Amino acid sequence: YTDDHWIGPIEELVQAESERDDTLVVLLTGRSHHAYRDLVLDLISRRPHLRFDIIILKETLTRQSPLVSQVGFDVLDKKNPPAPLTFDYKMGVVEDAVAAFPEIKEIAMWDDRAHHCERMQLYLDALRLRHAERFAKAEVYHVPPQTIFMAEDNERKLVYALVQEHNERVAAAAKRRVASGVARPGDTDPLPVGSLVMKQYASYTGVFLSRSSRALLRRHVRCPQNWSSAADHMTLALGPADPEALDRSLGAALGDSVELIADSIGTIANAVVAVRVALIRTKSKLLSLSSEPLYITVAYNEPAGFRSSYAKNIARWRPLRSGSLVLRGVLAEHMLTTASIVTPEIAAADDVKIGGLVCQQWPELKGRDIGVAVASVRQKMADLGVENKEEN
Repeated sequence: YTDDHWIGPIEELVQAESERDDTLVVLLTGRSHHAYRDLVLDLISRRPHLRFDIIILKETLTRQSPLVSQVGFDVLDKKNPPAPLTFDYKMGVVEDAVAAFPEIKEIAMWDDRAHHCERMQLYLDALRLRHAERFAKAEVYHVPPQTIFMAEDNERKLVYALVQEHNERVAAAAKRRVASGVARPGDTDPLPVGSLVMKQYASYTGVFLSRSSRALLRRHVRCPQNWSSAADHMTLALGPADPEALDRSLGAALGDSVELIADSIGTIANAVVAVRVALIRTKSKLLSLSSEPLYITVAYNEPAGFRSSYAKNIARWRPLRSGSLVLRGVLAEHMLTTASIVTPEIAAADDVKIGGLVCQQWPELKGRDIGVAVASVRQKMADLGVENKEEN
């Protein structure tokens, strides 16, 4: 797996297949949100030598494939048609392709979800039976999954777009309730109850390696197959930076360039690989870390449940075969974004239960009508300045 999310063997396969005259090469994703479009196109732009005949992102139902008709998607709301399940959509594309190109004799698909691969293979087997002797081969190949993180700016852009859409739906629902006379507390607020509020915070402070230093480290310390690659930073402290502490210990401030000298490698079997940092060089200090070594996690076995921070448990280090590595980076905070939901204010307990009084006064009221009556009484009390007290 490369830094820019391309899988080497699959990339080579695409290039080989795209050079043939008798092959239709399709890039098909299950990402339906429009914010993914630019991200996918950016990834493709980094591989100009790969030529896909068709590029398809999962869409909403503006078309009628054979499969869409079979499963009844065509009877859903046409004004706001939902995107079908990823499996259904991908199989619908296969149906469309074999219908549009009757000369297709073989089908090969690659997917990273094992349960999808099994279902896809069953579907293709059934497809071959439906088309008698047309297909000589129809196979699905499983690509081992691995977590590959999006660039933070792209991830933040996507999440904010999703949150904005959610808040717009919440606001629209609140507006409809106000117009119908059944408003809830907070429905007229800028962010009604149920909206999401995004906030950023500093997760940790560290030295973040340059692109060339990340490449150098990964070249000398390999990531085991199916493990998650890290090799991008050295943590100094959890939480936000303490400017005075940084100046006192490193003679540096946020944004300053830092040079790290990594001299040893450490491992925990089937868990984590890291390099030890022996020296830190800033513009005003050269700090030896022989007594309290810091480390850079290079790779960790995420499928087995380990995280990059597990490297703190490495007890034995041995010199790097290549000799010490000079790594350069920038002192910075690692910012994370959290979301909190807007909740209704907890009102003080009433001395008198208005709902009970409403039911006694108007026993014919049922269900929603009781709530409307209670809201009306509360509003009238507020207008008259009457507090909910036993004596009133």
